[in-house]
Amino acid sequence: MLTFLLALEEFGEKFVMSTSFGMQNAVLLHMATKVAPNIPVIWVDTCYLHKETYHFAEHLKRRLSLNLKLWDHDNEDFHCAYGVLRKVEPMARALRELGAEAMISGVRGAQTKHRAGLKRITLNIA
Repeated sequence: MLTFLLALEEFGEKFVMSTSFGMQNAVLLHMATKVAPNIPVIWVDTCYLHKETYHFAEHLKRRLSLNLKLWDHDNEDFHCAYGVLRKVEPMARALRELGAEAMISGVRGAQTKHRAGLKRITLNIA
């Protein structure tokens, strides 16, 4: 939580959060909205989620009064580039359009080697 508070102090309104509405995100969303109730929360909708994820997202949006910013991809024709079109490009666009300078998310380091090496706060250097 201290890392979150320091980032919030440093970046103010340029600090955003991302979510996939997984179980680890629910805890982080709850903690974040207690400290920064209006923090922009970026959700990149892959359009491949289970209906329960959409129900859970709606439930948390109402319960936590989330300042949810929904992004999806711009170009349906490049379906084969799922990772870029459904995740990377919309997230990059969200960060750019919101003018975010730092972000926190609920990524678990135990999932992959790449994620294990990520920092707690990621700076968005334009």
